[in-house]
Amino acid sequence: MQVVDLYSTTPAITQNNFVMLEDPKNMIPAQQVLPIINTKRVPEDAHAVLNRISAVLTTDDLRSLNDEVSGDKKLDPSTAAANWLKGKGLL
Repeated sequence: MQVVDLYSTTPAITQNNFVMLEDPKNMIPAQQVLPIINTKRVPEDAHAVLNRISAVLTTDDLRSLNDEVSGDKKLDPSTAAANWLKGKGLL
């Protein structure tokens, strides 16, 4: 394989030792994960929690979490999330 177009959070990147190329001309738009909430339905204290998570969640974290739930480990998503939160001192 010479070139492949993958999302930056795809576990195949680390599983296959792919090299991510730089994009100095910003040809590929950024893929950001951001919480979108209905302020009338989500309690105020949840806003702070989501902001704390959003502040520390990285692309590498997402790739690792995706690998944990879809790779060889096949962890339950709630278990993978809980492990990540504990590792970041958020739980």
